[in-house]
Amino acid sequence: MKRLVQNVAFSNTVNLVRKVCICSVFISLVGCSEESSLTIPEEHLTTPIPDGFLEIPEELAVLRPFFHKYISIFGVHTVSSLDTPVEKHLHLAHVLAQWLDSDQDGTPNNPEVVNKLKSVKAWNGIVKNEQDVDPVLQAIGDLDTDAAQELMRSGGVLWSTEINPPSATFDPTIEEILHLVTQQGYSRVYSDLKEEAGSKIALAMDLARGGHFEQSSPDSCRDSSGQCAQPPGGQYPAGAWYTYQDQSCDYSCMITEYYFWALTSMLGANQGAERCERISHEWPLCTRELVETKDVNVFQLMTNSQYSQPTVLPDGTYGGPASVFNKP
Repeated sequence: MKRLVQNVAFSNTVNLVRKVCICSVFISLVGCSEESSLTIPEEHLTTPIPDGFLEIPEELAVLRPFFHKYISIFGVHTVSSLDTPVEKHLHLAHVLAQWLDSDQDGTPNNPEVVNKLKSVKAWNGIVKNEQDVDPVLQAIGDLDTDAAQELMRSGGVLWSTEINPPSATFDPTIEEILHLVTQQGYSRVYSDLKEEAGSKIALAMDLARGGHFEQSSPDSCRDSSGQCAQPPGGQYPAGAWYTYQDQSCDYSCMITEYYFWALTSMLGANQGAERCERISHEWPLCTRELVETKDVNVFQLMTNSQYSQPTVLPDGTYGGPASVFNKP
C-alpha cells in the first residue's frame, strides 16, 4: 500500500542541545528566530555514524531531529533513525539501487529520471517501529517552512520491521521504493506516465477499473467515511480487473498503485500461487502473460523503450560498483 507523506513522526523527549534554523528552502545554522528552530537530540550528536553511512546533508537538515544515518544512491536520498538496524537501511539502499540500475552496470536505467529524483529531493526514511511513522511525518509537516513542506511532498517513511521480513512472501520495500521512483521520477518526466487524469497511464487505469472514478474534493479522502476515488458505493463494475479498495487513496494514488501492480507482475513478483491468490481481490493479473493479454495498454507503456523502465525485480543484493552509493 502506498505510504503517503500526509501522515506523521514520533515525539522526542531527549535534551535539547542544538538549534538548526530554517531559512526559506535552504538551511542555515545561524541568524534565524527561535520560532523557526529545530532541536537535535543529544544522542544524535554523540553517536558515531556507522561505516558506509554519512551524516544527513544540509539540504535535508530538517530531518536531522528524526533521522541519524544517511546513504545516497545515484544522489537519491535515504535516511534512517538512530535505532533502525544498519542492515535494514542497507537492504533498502540496495533495493533502490536495483530499481534504478537493472543491469547493475553502474549507470542508471534512465538518467533523466534519476536527475528528476535528485532535483525534487526525493527521499525515503526508515524508523524502527510502525507506531513511529505518523508522529515523525506529523512533526515534519508541522514545520512552517518551505524546506519542510518541500520534503513532505517528495518522500515517505517505512518502518524497519516491514523491510525484508524473514518469513514474508513479499518484501514491502520493493513496493514502497518503486512508489518513490515512479511518483517522484517517471511520472514527473513523462507526460504519458503523469499521475493525473488524461495521461496514457490514467486512461489505461480507467479502462482497468471499469470507468473514471475521481474524488470530488480532497476532503472526501481524509478518512474511511469518504467516497474518495472509489466507484459509487465502492462497487467496481463487472469486468474491471483493477479494483483497489482504499478510501484514503485519491486518483493519483490509484495510478501509483496501478503502476506498481502492472510492473511488478511483469517482472515476476506476483506469480507464485499463494501471492497470486492473496492479491486477486484487487489485481488478478499476477503474471507477465496475464498483463500482456488482459491489459494491453499498460503493457505497452511498461515495455516502451522510450521510458527505459526497470527490467529486473530487486532482491536487495545490488552487485554493481560501490561508487553508486554516496555518489553526488
